[in-house]
Amino acid sequence: MKKFPHQQFIEDNNLDIQTFPEMLQKRIKGFDELEEDLQHTTDEDNEKLISKLETLSHELAEDLEEHFEEHLENNDQEEDEQPEITPEPIQEEPTPEPEPEVQEPEPEIQEEVAEPDPESEPVLEPTDEEILEGLLNSKKSHVSPSELKGRGFKTSLNEKRILVGKFCLHRGKYDTCYKIILKSE
Repeated sequence: MKKFPHQQFIEDNNLDIQTFPEMLQKRIKGFDELEEDLQHTTDEDNEKLISKLETLSHELAEDLEEHFEEHLENNDQEEDEQPEITPEPIQEEPTPEPEPEVQEPEPEIQEEVAEPDPESEPVLEPTDEEILEGLLNSKKSHVSPSELKGRGFKTSLNEKRILVGKFCLHRGKYDTCYKIILKSE
């Protein structure tokens, strides 16, 4: 009976299957079980099974070579052949690169032109009076200096009484927060 590639590899290198990693042992055992089924198949199924076994055997042979590559004496020839094959795809790769470079600058230019318009609108920060009006509208009558600064309040908060448009901020001697008072005019 014909020997499959991984079987030939094991025989040529006098390898003991019991020394293989567990996964390789299981895969070889599964292969052997499929190979035994060859005896019980018809012509059409026999061809399909042989094709499948050949594929599996090549995969097993590759896995065995990879596992034993440090211990093999003849793998230098294969390694020398492989680098000759790899330079060709590397030389072909630079051709597609100019296409993305040509396509990329157009969206960048469009984005840069479009960005300044939306940015100019949010630059209008609320005035101190608008900040205080917003706080009162949200039913907040007391506010800390840090909260005011966090909302963008620009007027100095060093005094006990601060006039801002139609509002007055008042802080008592021992208070840490300002009371927002609407001035009557």
